[in-house]
Amino acid sequence: MKKFFLVVCLILSLQLISSIEFNINTEFSQGETFLVKISGNFLSPPTLSNIFFYKDHTRVSIAPQLSKIQDEYYISASLPESPGNYSLVLEEVRYYKGTKVSEEDLVKEFIITNNTADFSVDKGAVTSSNKFTLTFQNLQENKITVNVNSKTISGGTVGFFDSLFGSSVSTNTSSDYSFDLSSGEIKKITFSVSQVNESTLSEITLSSTNTNYVIPVYIIPNLTAQEKEYKMNFEPDSLYLNLSTNSTQTKFIYLNNTGTETLENITISVSKSIKDYVNISRESLDELGPASVLKLEVSFNSDFDPKKIEGQITATANGEIYTYSAIFLTFIQNYIPTEIEKDPYSEIPENKSELIDDNPAQTSTSSTGQIIGWVIILALIGLGFWFYKTKYKKAK
Repeated sequence: MKKFFLVVCLILSLQLISSIEFNINTEFSQGETFLVKISGNFLSPPTLSNIFFYKDHTRVSIAPQLSKIQDEYYISASLPESPGNYSLVLEEVRYYKGTKVSEEDLVKEFIITNNTADFSVDKGAVTSSNKFTLTFQNLQENKITVNVNSKTISGGTVGFFDSLFGSSVSTNTSSDYSFDLSSGEIKKITFSVSQVNESTLSEITLSSTNTNYVIPVYIIPNLTAQEKEYKMNFEPDSLYLNLSTNSTQTKFIYLNNTGTETLENITISVSKSIKDYVNISRESLDELGPASVLKLEVSFNSDFDPKKIEGQITATANGEIYTYSAIFLTFIQNYIPTEIEKDPYSEIPENKSELIDDNPAQTSTSSTGQIIGWVIILALIGLGFWFYKTKYKKAK
């Protein structure tokens, strides 16, 4: 009996340890910054490409941010000013559900109420070794006061130096400082981090009369100049896209910080050759922390006439670091994408291409067109020869 009881306890403990847990509010105000912490045993962890939001059963355009701190994932987003029933859905992830591997979508429902948040903040989690910036906006019609408090969760004691207030704030204090925001005002506050000798997890609490955020801040030891890396890349690094003439299509590309340092003053631009056909969801970003990813929505608009054009989307950071994603667009008359598609760009080197919505009919259509063209040419030559002989005989 004791052995049976121990086995049951072991199975239950494994289920508790292995299940995916969401730390999320069930209600949010309009315009509030959404934040959820996800813990669990993932075999294929969440990425920005499989995080979606729905209102009732319709997918809505809410752009998430994703951060990983230690073994936990943080998803944040700016919520719309539209009340209703919403859900966060993680699709195509693999994880342990008890002792079994599951591929079921992870769904968490929440409500956006009729109330409006006092203010919003642009980040839900931060990883840094030197400094970071938080951007606040007052969503109310009157002036509000935002209180800032901080504390250490694990690791060493860290101090935050705020350039706005010009003071160093220790996370051991219970109350740090406050600032006012006028109606609609946007304020950016840059925090510099004091030197730490070990990785440290802290929390910054931002609160007003009706709105409260708890932002996890993961501080990693400052690296030497030789160890610092400022790197980023686009994913995919190239995009081949076929569109029907006079049509619009939306895709997502991702800007990854693959270095060890925070990237600052990021600008994103579209080259002149494709500027009339490509629109991006944002053109600047104050900073992007290590291991952080920015999801960009890209809209492609085609001409009335068939054509091929190429250009690039470029990101520049810290005034000197840059990366780009090459864009190749083909506008095709009456183009209809097929479910099973063959690569028509086989001459493109594999390490420089990611083919999307390519069309096998393009190659076959082109070949058919060439055959028809030759048939017409041969027919015209034959007709001319017949006409010449007939006329020549009549003349004789």
